[in-house]
Amino acid sequence: MRANRVKVVFSAHESVAVEHEGVVQDVRVSPGSAYLMGTSATRLQRVREHSDTLDMYPDLELLIAEAEARGLPRFAIEPTMGAAPTPAFDVHPTFLGLAHRFRQACMGAVALSDIEASTLACRAVDAILSLHGAGRKVKTTGKLDLRRLRAVCDCVEANLARKLSLPHWPRSAS
Repeated sequence: MRANRVKVVFSAHESVAVEHEGVVQDVRVSPGSAYLMGTSATRLQRVREHSDTLDMYPDLELLIAEAEARGLPRFAIEPTMGAAPTPAFDVHPTFLGLAHRFRQACMGAVALSDIEASTLACRAVDAILSLHGAGRKVKTTGKLDLRRLRAVCDCVEANLARKLSLPHWPRSAS
């Protein structure tokens, strides 16, 4: 399975085997559980029941830039499966909420606007970074000074023909 993703499981599993870096562990999975996969992919084995899941692949460029802004240089996603045994995957309310909304969009039940999809992606980045000890956001004053306002206007003018989303804004304007 692909690396650098968040997997949210909507179905319950009393015990599945999860292989990570050659180590196989039995794990209990509650509905709404989420787990992260780092650069080494994780593989599920012995899944006895139907499994209803959603995989989310964060924008790594956005994730790394935001990690650096929060004081985490050379950021990489730390997998839920580490060296110590993991008896169960935890329910993570933010990932569960994001996954439900993305799932609705994938199934055609809702259409996400560009700004909504961009906002959800930024919330996913916040949730991942909070699990890595970088839950604090970069401090802002709550208003733009003239330099930052000019940077926002320049970005909009330079991209008038494109759809813009939150990750496109220049760092100096945030």
